[in-house]
Amino acid sequence: MTIRSNLLHLAAFGLLAVTLWGCGTLSGSSSFFDPVPGTDVVRTGSMNCSGTNAGTVKVYRVSGFYVLRLEGLALPSSVTLPLFVTANVSGTPNVLFSASLKGSSGDQNYNSTISTGTYAPSGWAVVELRQNISAGSASCTGSLI
Repeated sequence: MTIRSNLLHLAAFGLLAVTLWGCGTLSGSSSFFDPVPGTDVVRTGSMNCSGTNAGTVKVYRVSGFYVLRLEGLALPSSVTLPLFVTANVSGTPNVLFSASLKGSSGDQNYNSTISTGTYAPSGWAVVELRQNISAGSASCTGSLI
């Protein structure tokens, strides 16, 4: 390769990095805009953070599995990251599903490995954003109907 060719490759990489940085891909942005995972919504509820509506929670049935979606999420500045998304089985404190929260705002999908044959949709009772998966109080709660 020539020096000119190397410089062109370096310039192209720099332009790509600047473009991705501006889109929030490399910057650690707290906003996400995941696409709607499907049309089969089996549970839904409002996310509440200390009395403030912070978005909508939806559970989708997609290809035999459940996908948890936080839609229009807008966490108050008093809620600090990192948080874990947890879903509890109806009537028990057991954690059915957990994942690290992607960011403090936007539309976020969380794919589960829970098949629709394992739990009925009614098993998804409460979605919480909490500092610790196993203990502590929830920063935000969404009761699903």
